[in-house]
Amino acid sequence: MGSLFVAIVVMAVVPLIFKRAFVGVLAWSWLSFMYPHRLVYGFATRFPFLDVVAGSTILSALFSRDKKRFPAHPVLIPFILYALWVCITTVFAADVELAAGKLSNVMKAMLLGLMVPILITTRHRMIALMMAIGGSFGFYALKGGAFTLATGGQFNVMGPMGTFIQDRNDLALALVMCVPLFRYLHIHAPHKILRLGALGLMLGASVAVIGSQSRGGLIAIALVGLWLILTSRHRFGLLCAAGIMVVFTISFMPDSWRERMETVETYQEDGSAMGRLHMWRYGIELADNHPLGIGFRAYKNRAVAAGYLPQGIKLRASHSIYFEVLGEHGYVGLFLFLFLYAAAFFSFWDTRRKARRNGLYWAADLASMMQASLVAYAIGGAFLEVASFDLAFQIVGISMALGLIVQETLKEREAAKAPAPVPFGLRRPQPVGQLAATRQGPAA
Repeated sequence: MGSLFVAIVVMAVVPLIFKRAFVGVLAWSWLSFMYPHRLVYGFATRFPFLDVVAGSTILSALFSRDKKRFPAHPVLIPFILYALWVCITTVFAADVELAAGKLSNVMKAMLLGLMVPILITTRHRMIALMMAIGGSFGFYALKGGAFTLATGGQFNVMGPMGTFIQDRNDLALALVMCVPLFRYLHIHAPHKILRLGALGLMLGASVAVIGSQSRGGLIAIALVGLWLILTSRHRFGLLCAAGIMVVFTISFMPDSWRERMETVETYQEDGSAMGRLHMWRYGIELADNHPLGIGFRAYKNRAVAAGYLPQGIKLRASHSIYFEVLGEHGYVGLFLFLFLYAAAFFSFWDTRRKARRNGLYWAADLASMMQASLVAYAIGGAFLEVASFDLAFQIVGISMALGLIVQETLKEREAAKAPAPVPFGLRRPQPVGQLAATRQGPAA
């Protein structure tokens, strides 16, 4: 029954996508972040719902009359350059078949990010997108928070199997990145019930991140909370919420949680942490010997790893977005990767400044919250192999869409202030006597 329900919902959305192409971005986000087909049993777990929605969205964007635009934005340049570079490194990869599999997933994620500035062209569409993303991850925020409270924090919060967020560390990072989004909905959701729900999602996500027992997630949520406090207009309320979370963590979480968190200070004695250091060194050596990159999943190639890892060192994941990109795509790839997210971050900064100066507080707050999400990605991603995370690419797309919406809004305001020019053929003729007086000039 679950599979049938998911299939009915997706197929019912497809006609709406062909009528309004931006609905496809919302549905695409829902499938990419909530994974409803992975929460049921049966044929839905294998059916390519995401491909159906993605294909429908692209076709509708090409042929429908729904409002759309070409994303002429500065962030588009590093976006395209990074996409081209990873394609080039895949062609010359050590294992082309292995690299091509990941390239397909990365291109889908980047395509979703690109569709955002093309189809999300108004404030209402942007709010709808925030609700789609927030609702998708909000499900896991509530589920994970309730699980932590029900089990006393004794067990790890995990995501659905076979998804990008199945690992507790990946799920924790995703929820930390969504805490600023929940905060935005708490401020700007169109209804009081939605605003109260967003507040509950913030608390649920915080509890779920703590319950995941992810050390990187704990560091990320602490620093993101500090960022929100420093940049918010409502610092007192956030300080109170932060104090409540600290008290909850100290009094509620078990000793096993504290012992795991304390290993952050004693990483030399932690085999997992030392293994990451070995893999980071491996990534640097790969980049030194292959400055132009060696392709996706180079870490997974045992033939390549045998020439770099010493005897007795276990082959692991890269455990860092920076060393992941460095090892796979070389120094050029790492530069383009950092350039892309730096461009998105400063684009939000510029949009925030313009929006606040012109009274567009909804856009200014959204830009600030998205900056906080990028800070979470930069911090939490330093310990995880999530360089191809869909949500990160979508935030890049949001930076372009939001900047263009603010730009278009300001142009419309200027056009409304300026008097409309009167066509020459429609000018009102002057009376004959007045015209003669005009030619003769004023009387002496």
